[in-house]
Amino acid sequence: MELSFDSVGFQRLFQRRPRGLAERSRLPVSPIHALAKDGVIVEAFSDSEDLQSWIGARVEDFRQQLKNRDVYVYDEDHFDLAWEESLSAPNYFQQMERMRSELRTLPLTGEKEGKRFVVDEHFLVEALRGGWNRVLPSSYGLFVRVQESRPHGENQDFVLIVKRGELSAFHRPDFSFLSAERRGSHEDLVKYLSEKYLVPIQGLFVPETDWLAWMEGATPWRLLAESVRANRSQLIPFRWSVMTLVATRAFLRL
Repeated sequence: MELSFDSVGFQRLFQRRPRGLAERSRLPVSPIHALAKDGVIVEAFSDSEDLQSWIGARVEDFRQQLKNRDVYVYDEDHFDLAWEESLSAPNYFQQMERMRSELRTLPLTGEKEGKRFVVDEHFLVEALRGGWNRVLPSSYGLFVRVQESRPHGENQDFVLIVKRGELSAFHRPDFSFLSAERRGSHEDLVKYLSEKYLVPIQGLFVPETDWLAWMEGATPWRLLAESVRANRSQLIPFRWSVMTLVATRAFLRL
């Protein structure tokens, strides 16, 4: 059974910074986020390391010891209020959109006025609101398959459906009804999803190594364009309008 909104799968593929490259480089490159109450750290998080030992530390000591990192400390009460308000949105994606907006204005503890944390959004998800809708119909879908590089590994599949500018569904698709032959054909997978959701589907098939590089790289559109030109990644069906969008953003070094 498919869920209309698979929040766990969405976060795993699009929201969380991959740990693999950070671990291999041994460099704690992720920003640090913390909540404080009465000048004391009550929660601390980073994608690249465990910071639970800092719970109970004074905010001043926390900042001093981590002064070479991007550190964002929020007042717990302010953060909890913003989080509760975001939960009134109907699904995970819209909740994150609302929380992202709140974080741009939420005051930071112990920082000079004006500094704000801007939440990094996956470039493909950002394009759903500002790029794909210029070259695809008002209702369409994006199917992403991250192809596992290890032998006998399992691919990561995800489909996002956009209707009239709103993300109406996102989940891992069920291909169990297809024959083994059709499941092995990229074209058949995209055709099946188009028929199922009654909207044109743009498929993107990408090796895991390239996907991780896009997540870590400063110019993901350029890396995507290079991957397609090198035939490592595939756009199915190949639409010149979509490739032009990718190439334009790559040229702008986005």
